[in-house]
Amino acid sequence: MLPQEKTEQQSADKIFAQHFDDYFGKLSDYMQKLVVKFVAREMRNFDDFIAVSQAEITRHRMAPQALHAQRLLENCHILDTETTGLHHAEVVEISIIDQSGNVVFDSLIKPVNPIPADATSIHGITDEMVKDAPSWGDVHDQICALLLAKPLVIFNAAYDVQVMQETAEKYGKSIPEQFTQDSVNHGAFCAMKSYAEFYGVWDDTRQQYKWQSLAKAAAQQNVTIEGQAHRALADCRTTLGVINAMAKEA
Repeated sequence: MLPQEKTEQQSADKIFAQHFDDYFGKLSDYMQKLVVKFVAREMRNFDDFIAVSQAEITRHRMAPQALHAQRLLENCHILDTETTGLHHAEVVEISIIDQSGNVVFDSLIKPVNPIPADATSIHGITDEMVKDAPSWGDVHDQICALLLAKPLVIFNAAYDVQVMQETAEKYGKSIPEQFTQDSVNHGAFCAMKSYAEFYGVWDDTRQQYKWQSLAKAAAQQNVTIEGQAHRALADCRTTLGVINAMAKEA
């Protein structure tokens, strides 16, 4: 190496070391251990170091969600409902599939009250369509048995659990306590929350990973929506597609 080249290399090493020290001090214990591994590769370009470390951070963030998704694909039920609205709503359709996509339950549900037009504009379900459908009271026991039969996956578990409970209460019934008394996970694996961490867009305002809609999650993971979006069975299958995409990263 010529004297000038040696001087330039020493200067570059010094700059890298200054950046490295600043960056290293901000890392978690886990990431500091990874840095030791990176240094062993004799990296000298700070931009390359940042790129590689960010890739490792992403892999580390995704890994728990990917592994959980992989385990669910061994044995689970995936549930989705369509409803009369967001607040004090009733179920008007409910579907459940297993981890292989087999349909376990799929039915329209006749609500106590008419379906509002704004709800119909989203899922397309009308009062005429549900006039001969069973009521929640007719299917309550069967649904509750299925809720308990396998680990349950729901995209936005808090909402679906709440609506099922509110609907059951109209018939003097209640869904199993493990769902109503769990204020954190609502007795189910919330695919929406898990996917939010997997996808990794941080919300500074809420100080949590940003929730993605099922349609966005499907688009982000190149999952094809089978059937009509915002119908219960199609949404179950889309949720399964998202879980499969997550599991591939395990």
